[in-house]
Amino acid sequence: VDIRDKPHNDISLPQYIPVRDPLIALDGADWMPLPNPALGRYRSAAHGSLFHHSAGLYNQGYALCLRCGLADSMLPDGRLPSTFVENVEKQKPLIHKRLRGGRLNDAEKLCPGNDEASWAIQRNVRVGVVTHTEVFELQLHDADGKPIDRIAAYTVAVALRRALCGILGIEETEIGAAVGASRTAHREAAYSAYLYDTATGGAGYVSQITARLPELLRQARAMLDCPHGCDAACQG
Repeated sequence: VDIRDKPHNDISLPQYIPVRDPLIALDGADWMPLPNPALGRYRSAAHGSLFHHSAGLYNQGYALCLRCGLADSMLPDGRLPSTFVENVEKQKPLIHKRLRGGRLNDAEKLCPGNDEASWAIQRNVRVGVVTHTEVFELQLHDADGKPIDRIAAYTVAVALRRALCGILGIEETEIGAAVGASRTAHREAAYSAYLYDTATGGAGYVSQITARLPELLRQARAMLDCPHGCDAACQG
């Protein structure tokens, strides 16, 4: 946030940067089949990788000034936002001020990055960070042997997380749930359900799934047998 911005309480036009599921990798972890291999497989890793990333408000990345650090979401058509240019249509002149003041009390002067835009003003930048923690991956098939879709995979992940948290007596915030595109043993496109410890490095929660998987799946199924009769997302 610009140091010159003033706080306010106007919530009539809130803007939220879309949250994207992390990209998850369990390099080197071996797959284990379910008792009926046709219904899926699972694996776990003590040092799985999570890549949290953002592509901005319009999925076009960010404009970033390497001189002062100012960043803002690129516009839907890939143009620089009004934070950087006075005339968005013409994409000039570049007029942004320093994100923070200089050491010579020149906080109100324009950023020198405006005059060095060929290299100082980066466009379409994606930002992200990698963390490592314990991860469990479950890849399920339906009764016909076909991989389940994204919605079903996410539903299973959420129900499995609730079952695990209930058994361990912990808050659901301690375990993350996510879905990601994957491949079956026969290289078919599929979706995997992931559970991971939100504590960096792992907290020892997700590592307990493997030994308790039959019990957890039974509890997750019981949770999904909901009496509310919802036809879409369940608030019950």
